[in-house]
Amino acid sequence: LAANTVDFYNEISLLYGLVVDDAVKEFTDPGQGFPPGFEYRWGESNSKKPLRVSSPEYVDYVMTWVEDQLDNESIFPTLESVPFPPEFME
Repeated sequence: LAANTVDFYNEISLLYGLVVDDAVKEFTDPGQGFPPGFEYRWGESNSKKPLRVSSPEYVDYVMTWVEDQLDNESIFPTLESVPFPPEFME
């Protein structure tokens, strides 16, 4: 499951890399993106009010957050001798 999760993230990252340049050119204002009329907000854990961001910024925040989760060895251990956390499959 962990290997498939990392592979899926890598595939999504590659696909997003193909369209990001066009998206950054087209959707520059906070709250602007695809589909039209949809507003993007990102909530930081240390802030009560979410940031209003463009869709490319939002995807960047999501991809960075997911990468941080995948790199967290307490969630995704890299050594076979280290077990996955009990709640991993929940």
